[in-house]
Amino acid sequence: MIVLAAGCYITQGVLINLLFPWVISPLIVAWLWLKHEHTLGEDANYAGVNGFIAGCSIALLYCHSMWLWQGSVKAVNLSSTNMDFVITPLYAFALGTLGAVIGYSAGRFKGNSCHK
Repeated sequence: MIVLAAGCYITQGVLINLLFPWVISPLIVAWLWLKHEHTLGEDANYAGVNGFIAGCSIALLYCHSMWLWQGSVKAVNLSSTNMDFVITPLYAFALGTLGAVIGYSAGRFKGNSCHK
């Protein structure tokens, strides 16, 4: 998804943008968390990180598609629409955290309910 985000910035012609690291920060956090879980080996709990990735992806895809369908870079919409890129990572972190809690809880519930 990070490569896809960079590709979108390249096609829009705004690759050199100070807001770019902030907008993709939920994806970077998800990638680092996934790498951390991978280093833990078999004891890793992927349910939490999968929930975080799902929540972040839903929020980012929704906000970016709404930006695109609103006319993207029209001069009239620049002041209000581009503020979405400041707030979108906050939405992504909030939905990602909710997804991580749900995923972690479901993983723990599944692990405790196995019949041996």
